[in-house]
Amino acid sequence: MNAGKVLYATLFCLAIPAGLAAWARLAVASPAGVEWPVVGGAFAIGGAGLVALSMLELWRKARALPMNAYPPTQRVESGAFALLNHPIYAGFVLVCAGAALATGSGAGLWIVTPIAGLGVAALVMGYEHRATERRLGARRGRAWLSLVPETGEAAAWSTRFSCWFTVLLPWAVLYEAIGHLPGPGAARVEFGFERGAPVVVWTEAVYVLAYPLAMVAPLLSARSRDLRRFQTSAIAAMVIGFWCYLAIPVVTPPRAFEGGGALGWLLELERADGLAGRVALPSFHVYWALSSAWLVSRRGGAWRLAWAVSIAICASCWTTGMHALLDLVAGVVLFLIAHHHARLYRGLVRVCERVANGWWSVRVGPARVLVHALYAGLAAGVGSLIACVLMPGELHGWYAMVVLAGLVGAGAWGQFMEGGGRLSRPFGYFGHVIACALAVVACVFVRGEATWLLAGGLATAGPLIQAIGRLRCLVQGCCHGERSESADGIHYHVAASRVCALAGWRGRPVKPTQVWSILNGVLVFGLLWRLWGAGVPTSMIVGLYLVLTGLTRFVEEHFRGEPQTKVWAGLHSYQWLCIAMFAAGAACTCVASPVAIPAGAAPLSAWLVAIGVGVVYAFAMGVDFPASNRRFSLLVPREETGVAAECRETGARAREEARDKGAAGREVEGGTSGHGPVYTGAMTGPTPTTTTTTTDESRA
Repeated sequence: MNAGKVLYATLFCLAIPAGLAAWARLAVASPAGVEWPVVGGAFAIGGAGLVALSMLELWRKARALPMNAYPPTQRVESGAFALLNHPIYAGFVLVCAGAALATGSGAGLWIVTPIAGLGVAALVMGYEHRATERRLGARRGRAWLSLVPETGEAAAWSTRFSCWFTVLLPWAVLYEAIGHLPGPGAARVEFGFERGAPVVVWTEAVYVLAYPLAMVAPLLSARSRDLRRFQTSAIAAMVIGFWCYLAIPVVTPPRAFEGGGALGWLLELERADGLAGRVALPSFHVYWALSSAWLVSRRGGAWRLAWAVSIAICASCWTTGMHALLDLVAGVVLFLIAHHHARLYRGLVRVCERVANGWWSVRVGPARVLVHALYAGLAAGVGSLIACVLMPGELHGWYAMVVLAGLVGAGAWGQFMEGGGRLSRPFGYFGHVIACALAVVACVFVRGEATWLLAGGLATAGPLIQAIGRLRCLVQGCCHGERSESADGIHYHVAASRVCALAGWRGRPVKPTQVWSILNGVLVFGLLWRLWGAGVPTSMIVGLYLVLTGLTRFVEEHFRGEPQTKVWAGLHSYQWLCIAMFAAGAACTCVASPVAIPAGAAPLSAWLVAIGVGVVYAFAMGVDFPASNRRFSLLVPREETGVAAECRETGARAREEARDKGAAGREVEGGTSGHGPVYTGAMTGPTPTTTTTTTDESRA
């Protein structure tokens, strides 16, 4: 036990920090660094102090160290843990940012620090949160810097002030950081008449009201539930808005003006970034004005006049020359989406539920063409077209060989891991990735460094391929989530779906993990497409694909509910592969490679490859032979005998009963470092012996 603790401490206290430092030094491309020794030193010292105080409090109250493998036996909510749910992780990210600022490391600031933040978030959501709650129960008190309770009571003043630090301060930091990163190729969206329109200087007095309004609004909130919606909507707005800034940057240079006295001086101060401007679509000035007005107007009465003030602020964004009209429109759309994000998400889940239950097939002689073929062919065809557009024409044939090798690898992986029995032709995502990687390495011996262009094109299109392919997952019922306690999950009713045929959860809500994967795929694709257009080394694109996909899948895999999923050392088996993907991606970003070339029109060879690959994937993943007993003949589970079906249903009920008693999943005595809730398992109870193992087919 002591040796294990020493090794664990060595890994997390020495090996990982040293690896991150080496990564910051070796990464091949990043925006220019910002060298602020004093600010960086303060961040690093403050972060290290927060980590030290948190560890001391954990030892003082629980006699434990922050080790997931050897967790504390009681929850700590005092000291730094009363301020934050995860003070050790917060301090760690501050140290990363401080070190990058102190040394002027661009890779440390723009690559290592944000990925470190995403990494600890993935660890909490994909393991720690539920494991700690399962082991120690929920927190008794709310951390000050966290979401407020969703109740009809008036929020405490301390809770109102906490909004400044949970949404407003993080937004300001991210806006200042990301707003200066439009990079090459940023677009301008002004109409012709806007460029010569006069600036009304006195409206600056209205424009600046957005800042105090956003700060005062939480203090004037009527109920706790309103304040929580203000917080969650702001988080949704930041995710969407900052993604737009990174993926589709639009710059609006401020319009020139003369004079103006004190208000003119203030307007010049607003333009301190220079005439080039910063990314501005959507306008967060508009978002904060509308969101703050909504929160204040919830008090009723004369407070509804806040809407008039917010509309005036929105108009001043144009009259001061700070924004184009399209920036304002996008800001209004951002507010509507973020404000109603929960309702829109539920609507998306309902649409995907219709796809999941939209099962059909067509018999052609002994063959059966499933609806799966449509989604698999569309994903492979569209993705291949995009990938081929990004790479030189002489690599198109090599690309086709790589992705066909990936299909073979996916099938081999499925057979090795989970094939046979009632499902004889499974596919596995990780087998596809490994086979493609091996095929790319083989291409290096023939094509040399140009192979990086092939790998980069495939990596860029990869997230979109997976997002479209998830439609096949929905109708197939693979990659499904665990049982959901909320009715907002996906309900499966088709007997051929794996959720019904293998898990025995017909008509019961399951977590929409495929929907999460679709959203993640679209977000990652947008970022990688932007990087390709910015002309970064292709090894950086490949590396970031592996890193970002590894992080997002780590969380998704935690909530998967297939009965056959194994748990090793507290993590689902595929989560360990996600960790390996992350490490491989970090290594790729340190390799010199050719720079990505701008995308052009699709040549004939790109269309031919896309159609050919799409047809092959459609056949392999959408056509089977139901009358045959041969291996590889079936894509959907075989019909069960009455006894087998009864045994499956009995096993499903047993798992349900175990889950309801709090023994769900393969509970592992792992846990948290005392700084947040944690979970370890997914499914309940044993899989009935009559149920044959299948694969998470849509991982391909």
